Parts: sequence; structure tokens; C-alpha cells
Amino acid sequence: MKNFLFASPFRFTQYAFIFLVLCSCAQDRDSDDFKRDKLNEDLAKVEQISGSYLGTLVSTYDGSDLGVVGVKIEADTKVDSFNEQKPVLKGMLYFKSNTAIKIIFQNSYYEEETQIFKSSMIAPSNPNQLIELSGKIEGSKLAADLESFGYPELGARMTLEKSFSAQDFDSTFMPQADTKVNPVELIDRKFEGIFNGKKMHLSLSNKSFQPEDRFLEYFLPERRLDVTLKISIQNDLVFTNAKWDTRNNSFFASNTRNSSEGPFQTTLECKEVIGNPKSEGTAVQMNCDYVSLLNNRRNQFSVTEVK
Repeated sequence: MKNFLFASPFRFTQYAFIFLVLCSCAQDRDSDDFKRDKLNEDLAKVEQISGSYLGTLVSTYDGSDLGVVGVKIEADTKVDSFNEQKPVLKGMLYFKSNTAIKIIFQNSYYEEETQIFKSSMIAPSNPNQLIELSGKIEGSKLAADLESFGYPELGARMTLEKSFSAQDFDSTFMPQADTKVNPVELIDRKFEGIFNGKKMHLSLSNKSFQPEDRFLEYFLPERRLDVTLKISIQNDLVFTNAKWDTRNNSFFASNTRNSSEGPFQTTLECKEVIGNPKSEGTAVQMNCDYVSLLNNRRNQFSVTEVK
């Protein structure tokens, strides 16, 4: 004790430094243990609801059965901006079709107190539009709505049961080539009419877009289309990324074409009408307005849908 008290100031400083380092290490270990315990605790809460849920997707608009749907919830971790591991929730939605449709939501969370589960993602055709899956998990049931933000009338609802067989769940959503394409996904319509005295064909399709995008656009007021106006063998007018407005059954399309005088724009706007509402099985018609800015020419015509 005497030697320690009368040690040189340098030696005393060394002892003090070692003591502080040991204390700091102990605190770091305590902090690391706390963070690890907290992470495991939060992960355990998420893992309570993790699993695969299976059921049917039903239209909010008319109550029609849209098809078999599944939701898979997984617990995971990620490193945040402070370089610390945090628990995260992964939400995935599956839809039965002749193609394997799997939607991975970008953001998901679960609130244990209210049992509310939410997932969201940006719409494929509109970076300002969110599509959200939200609902409540009670026991083995998940009741949820799938809709685009601001358009609940275009959404769908589901009541799903937890599937305790991962193999059964995955096999349910295997692509089946002999299965008819679900109408939720596909737009493939053909029309005929007269254009400048010549027979013409108008086709609307979203086949070129990914199945996942086609599925999500079902819940949006506007859907992308490829439009082809065929007037003669040599003259096809192709409009990509046209917009079909489900609220008034119309579409607007534009493209840029080249001529000897330089590039010019053309537009095509069509609205769906019923040919003769008094007759049974009446054909669907479209009234169209075609404009070419090459010579400011406007042509109006009607086409009738052919099956």
C-alpha cells in the first residue's frame, strides 16, 4: 500500500488508465449483451406471426372471386445507419396463375399490441403511388385488404388461414401451363372498324408487361397498354405505354413518328360505349379520335369488339 501511495505520478497514471480501460470494456460487454438480448426479444415477437397464410382474394368492387392468394411473412435482420442490427419483417404475396406471381413488399411491419400487420410497395407504373397490404393477425388468421392508396374501391380483401406445411403452400403457387390466365392479369382485346374508307384493326394488350406488374395494376385506376392500330399491311401505328382509365373506360396513347419533314407526334384517344343497350349480347364499341400533328389532321372513327 505504501509503495502504491508513494509511486511516481507516471506509474499512478498508468494504473488509472488500465482501470478505466477495464471499466470501459465491461460497459461495452454489458451494452453488447443488452443489444443482443433486445434483438432476440424483438425477433421472437416477429417470429410469432411468421409463416405462410393461404386463402382467396375477393374484389371489393363487386365481391367476385379473383383467385387463390397467399401471404408469406418472414423475420429477418438488417444493419441500420448506426451499424446496428435491427429486426425486420419481410412480406411476400403470391397469386395463382399460369405464371408464378410473387410480389415482394419493400416495407413491412407488425404492431404486437394491436396485432396490425402492414406491407407496402411503390406501384410499377407510378413512383408516386403506393400499394398497401394491411390487416390484422389473430391466432392463425390474417384478414387484410390489398389496395392502392386513395383508391379503396379498386381493392380486394382476403381472409387467410395459416398453412403449417411449407411444401403444400409452395406447390399451390407453382406455375401451371394448362391453367387459364386469370382475368385479373390480362388485357387482350381486339376491335374492327373502318378508317379512311379502309378496314382497320385495333388491339389492346398488356401481354408485354411482367405478370407481377399486370397484377398490381389491377388495383390502380390506370393501367398500361400496348395499342396497335393496323390500317393496312404496310401501315401499323404502335403506341407503347398507353394508359387505360378504368374509371371511364377510355385510353389515351401517343407516339413520335418520323417523316421527311422531321419527327412529329400522333395521338389516339378512345372511349368505350355500348353499341345498342336494347339488344341482348350487344357488342362493345369504342369511339376514337386520332390526331396527327404532321399536318394537324384529325380523324374520328368507331370500332366494334370482336371475340
